[in-house]
Amino acid sequence: MVHRRSSGEVRPYVRSSKPRFNWTVELKLLFEEAMALLGGTRKATPKQIRELMKCPHIQLSHIKSRLQMCRIRLEEKERRPGNNFSLDFFS
Repeated sequence: MVHRRSSGEVRPYVRSSKPRFNWTVELKLLFEEAMALLGGTRKATPKQIRELMKCPHIQLSHIKSRLQMCRIRLEEKERRPGNNFSLDFFS
């Protein structure tokens, strides 16, 4: 998606100085367990997930982003006809 200003200019890309956060297999499992305990993607909130994961180094923004990704994947799977629901959308 290209962001254009009212004058038609394209906004320059500015790379963040922060290193990218990588979800390890262990963190993914903790996230999945927290989601399951909280009732899935529709009921879980980022703050609740962070509390259950007990990982103080994870920022709330990381959890929000992953939760959003899981919700989008779930919606896509539900829209596909003939697809059975599975929990592989957490990966």
